[in-house]
Amino acid sequence: MKALALFQIQLKDILKNLQVCLLFFVFPVIGFVMSSSMQDQSSFFISVFATMHVVFTPMMTMSTILAEQKEQKIIRNLAYAGVPSSLYLLVHGVLVCFLTCFTACLFLVFPGFSLDVIPFLTAVFTGVILSILLGGCIALSTSSLSSSNAVVMPFAMLFSFVPMLANFNEHLDNISNILYSKQVSIMMNNLHQINFLSSLILVFTALLLIIWFYLAYHKSMKADV
Repeated sequence: MKALALFQIQLKDILKNLQVCLLFFVFPVIGFVMSSSMQDQSSFFISVFATMHVVFTPMMTMSTILAEQKEQKIIRNLAYAGVPSSLYLLVHGVLVCFLTCFTACLFLVFPGFSLDVIPFLTAVFTGVILSILLGGCIALSTSSLSSSNAVVMPFAMLFSFVPMLANFNEHLDNISNILYSKQVSIMMNNLHQINFLSSLILVFTALLLIIWFYLAYHKSMKADV
């Protein structure tokens, strides 16, 4: 019952926010236009904008939703109801994950799509999960919606645009390997290029974000109660 109530709250929050709804289609639309107009480089543009989509969109969406709930003292009510951080994250992440993955699948039918489907979908899911975690962490670590937006935007721009820019700069390409979004971009193009170090970066990032979310959630509850 707690999970259902949280899910209904989140669904209402997304549906009433036109800006959030449109965000799920921004990068697919741009990717479609670019891949259609430059079909000789369609795979490049598809991988670039698909990476941006699975990083930028869930990070911004999750941050907006959770920051609004924190500002409205909803977390305080959840604290009284005994909702654990794991359930809170799961319920709020499921819908964002589904919507992002669903719209990311639009890239599969774009003109000139020649990427392998399994690596593409694996990269999509990995990028979405990590971006949801990061967006949630930022939202719970800030005091208001405005401050959350101010913090999450640079993070979203950094993680979503650096993998693209790294294609044009060897030095930046080497530095960007520590970012999970760069590993997602590599995975999207060729799953076999993911080595032990790449896996370690992804796993370490996931563990770090899970711990951060847990601590930020409980700190938010104590601050609101």
